[in-house]
Amino acid sequence: DATNTPQAVDDDDEGDVVDDQATEEAIAAIETEKAATAAAIAEAIPPTNTPEPATAVPTNTKVAPTPDALATRESIEATRAAAASPTPAAPPPPSSNLAAVFGPISNTLPHNDDNFIETDYADASPANFVMSVEMVNPYGSVTGDWDFGLIFRQAEIDDEMRLVVRSDGSWSLNNRVADNNDFIQEGNASQYLNLNVGDSNLFQLIVIGDTGYLLLNNDFVSQLDLSSRTSSGDIALATGFYASTEINGEVTPYNNFTLWPVASVYGPTSGELVHAIDDLIKLESANVDQLNFFADATFTNPFAASVNDWDFGFSFRTNGSFKYWLVIGSEGNWQLVDRQGSADDELTVAEGDTFNLNLGENETNRLRLIAWGNLGYFFLNDEYITKFDISNNQDSGDIEAITAFYFDHEIEGEATEFTDFTIIPLP
Repeated sequence: DATNTPQAVDDDDEGDVVDDQATEEAIAAIETEKAATAAAIAEAIPPTNTPEPATAVPTNTKVAPTPDALATRESIEATRAAAASPTPAAPPPPSSNLAAVFGPISNTLPHNDDNFIETDYADASPANFVMSVEMVNPYGSVTGDWDFGLIFRQAEIDDEMRLVVRSDGSWSLNNRVADNNDFIQEGNASQYLNLNVGDSNLFQLIVIGDTGYLLLNNDFVSQLDLSSRTSSGDIALATGFYASTEINGEVTPYNNFTLWPVASVYGPTSGELVHAIDDLIKLESANVDQLNFFADATFTNPFAASVNDWDFGFSFRTNGSFKYWLVIGSEGNWQLVDRQGSADDELTVAEGDTFNLNLGENETNRLRLIAWGNLGYFFLNDEYITKFDISNNQDSGDIEAITAFYFDHEIEGEATEFTDFTIIPLP
């Protein structure tokens, strides 16, 4: 029986014995909490206001696209002067044309006092995938503890990778083999979780080779080291990983449990961007048309930063001269620029400092970007840097590896090499 996956035992669970009276008291507490919440909501509903006419949003008129070869730059000072709001917006539902391999499925996971994890298995078992699901809290945190998670790359029952998030804020990645737990990573996600009764949590996971990316409620939580288990296997949504995180008779609802495939549409490709003092940005196009994606490339410094400044990055959602530029500069800064038709019409969406940039000649820097709905997340040299708002441009488009975005960031005859330039579509 694929559902008979034993629960783990933590310190709090040692010696746990089923107590019917305690179970009845917990259920009574749930009903009291639900009644109090309903009363509070009823009191909080304000009177209905007479609606005012909506204000129309002005429509931007697109200018004729400028070819990439004529992407003449304006000064960085002028670009920085036009700053857009840095507040990230929540991403819309998946809107790319990437077909799911499973789901969306909505159901409930019943809590049973049987010392087994409660699971719903997908009928697809890829090694690499994107998973998304909305997990609804079974009860409020005052009533009891709960958890949710994903079992994946499962060779057989109790031989699997387990990713678990608990209502106390803790999360863990466990390479479980028989009765042995190998906790590869643990952390705290309290700041990202919704805990009240009736709340839900958007649980998302991107699995690519030996690395995973965990997101909760559109916030990036952690990269995951999956190198100890890389083969394909069964995948299951689950709750009740611990006996103390379920109450007999309750259920954990979930909505839109979905899996998508992970496959490159470009790369890995290597090349070089030759420097020329011509006031043009140097570009290597992937010739793709993607809205949501994972981009990865490693850039080699053309010379030491002490000799001359340099930069590298990606342009994305490129549609003519409408595009975003993500640029990393050797001065120790990064910038996200929204070009809205020409170099005269650019906004700095976000910017900041880097802390882990390699600056020596022929040293390398790895850049990864996740663009998903209204939000982007980027990583430099295997460290998460930040997320930013990319809601202003929701057009699919090309993705390019770039250098010489800023004036004087190149030396005639030199070149910025790149390796493993790869594009993977996201839902």
